[in-house]
Amino acid sequence: MSQTSWPIEVGWCKLTGSPTSYLIAPDPDWPLEVWDPAAENLHGISQDHLLKDGRPAAEVCRALNKELGGQIVLSDAPDWDAFWLYRLFAAGGEKQRFSLADFAEQFPGLPESDYRKASNLASVKTPHIHRAEADVLHMRAVYQAIKSG
Repeated sequence: MSQTSWPIEVGWCKLTGSPTSYLIAPDPDWPLEVWDPAAENLHGISQDHLLKDGRPAAEVCRALNKELGGQIVLSDAPDWDAFWLYRLFAAGGEKQRFSLADFAEQFPGLPESDYRKASNLASVKTPHIHRAEADVLHMRAVYQAIKSG
């Protein structure tokens, strides 16, 4: 990841219901030459895939604001997600109407071993595979495992 990187996919889910995700079409102002083949291998998303199936930034921003506006959204990488959301909303010409919070900070005092146990339990049903939809389902499963004790 670099300071010139740009968002390729976004996803979210609530405590119940189905997840939502969007591939994001590269904005003309985003530098295509910073594309990282290692990141492509990790996510399994190519530039061609984004160019073919990605949605414009403004459309993705409107969908995010419609579903998440006024809410606090949990992220397992809030610094990077905030950076990519900034780039997305700037490209989309929209104002972000939700905020981010660190997923790990939702469990103050939770021993690391309990967090790892919940994550391992969640991985059985919802592996963390570096795709937006699967990863938000994994985070939800971790959250539910911790809350159920």
